[in-house]
Amino acid sequence: MEDNGVASYIVGVCSGLAIGFLGGGFFGDYLYQPRQVQTLNVNSDDRPDIVVGVKSQKKYIFLQQEDGSYKRLDEVQSAKVDDVNSEFEELLKKAEKQE
Repeated sequence: MEDNGVASYIVGVCSGLAIGFLGGGFFGDYLYQPRQVQTLNVNSDDRPDIVVGVKSQKKYIFLQQEDGSYKRLDEVQSAKVDDVNSEFEELLKKAEKQE
């Protein structure tokens, strides 16, 4: 039986797809696992806010509302579409300085 490379190609493609589907799901979840959680007063409203650092080095900020619930910063700022990025970056820098 002569190996003309087709069988190797098919095995390679199937292996790559399996690793992509299985590994992508694993690493996707892995990168968003919290590695650090802090309570800080990020927006100077005298209510503790939550800063969550995940394994992918991103930080998520949750601002405490007047009723005691928490909303993600981008949800709170969605009305100010033009200012979201700059305000979010400023708050992230402030949160990193307080660490």
